[in-house]
Amino acid sequence: MGEVWRSAISDSLNKFLGKIITFLPNLLAMITILIIGFFIAWLFKILLLRFLKAIQFDKVSERWGLAHIVSKGGMPYSPTHLLSRFFYWVIALITLILGVNALELAATQNFIARFFNYLPNLFAALSFW
Repeated sequence: MGEVWRSAISDSLNKFLGKIITFLPNLLAMITILIIGFFIAWLFKILLLRFLKAIQFDKVSERWGLAHIVSKGGMPYSPTHLLSRFFYWVIALITLILGVNALELAATQNFIARFFNYLPNLFAALSFW
């Protein structure tokens, strides 16, 4: 009877360690993707901010009336800062999706698929807003 218990525990432990060993590379890939992706998002935000300031986007947005709308909405940021932050978060969201997908877990892949299936509804709702 002791042999059966020892064998059952040994098999369970070996399966558990096997799953951990196969999961670790995916976890390292996710961490690498997140670090690189957030760095790229930050770098793109800084470069876009400098570019928009160089072409004086705030003055152009004042002529278009965009700056007035932003200030009327109570936003403490200029249109230049808002646009650069928007693109930062778009890249960050893409990075998060890629990082989670790198884990190769069925639940996360299902969640990502449902998220992308929901996007047309979100865009349709925003178009009526």
